[in-house]
Amino acid sequence: MKKIVLSILGLVYIVITVFITIFLLAHNDYNLAEIGDNTYFVMRRDNEKYNAGDLLLINHTNSNNIEANKDIFYYNTYAESMKVDMAKIVEVEKISDKETTYLLDNDAYISSEYVIGSTDMVKVVPILGYFVLTLESTWGYLLFIVLPLFLMFVFFCLFIFFVLYFLVYFYYLL
Repeated sequence: MKKIVLSILGLVYIVITVFITIFLLAHNDYNLAEIGDNTYFVMRRDNEKYNAGDLLLINHTNSNNIEANKDIFYYNTYAESMKVDMAKIVEVEKISDKETTYLLDNDAYISSEYVIGSTDMVKVVPILGYFVLTLESTWGYLLFIVLPLFLMFVFFCLFIFFVLYFLVYFYYLL
């Protein structure tokens, strides 16, 4: 029973480690994880639709076809530091087949290049965002991913050393 529980815990740890490593390696230019047509974003503060700590999975396959009066997530490059904001589209101006410009309710114009996706295309995983933020941080990744793997490697090397030591010891003993 103990062996089964340890095996399950080890498997869960490996899955979390692989997930977080892929999550970190898939960061885009705006420091958000982007895998395929999905952007993964953690809400850091409450707003009218989402709570702080929610992990948002934003699908952006049709970000050029968003209509007026829809709420969107976008990269706000007007701020002092780049951040993700949510706003309502007031007006849509089609520039070409691949380019659209949006007028937002905060009187900002943004290109479709900076649109992450509509709030209609969002899946929410409550509270998991805090867990992801912790493991994604430098100290969190070091303490919960790198250090345990390093300790497992050291104990495995010690185990191999002692096995070889006793094999050689018993070989010369006989």
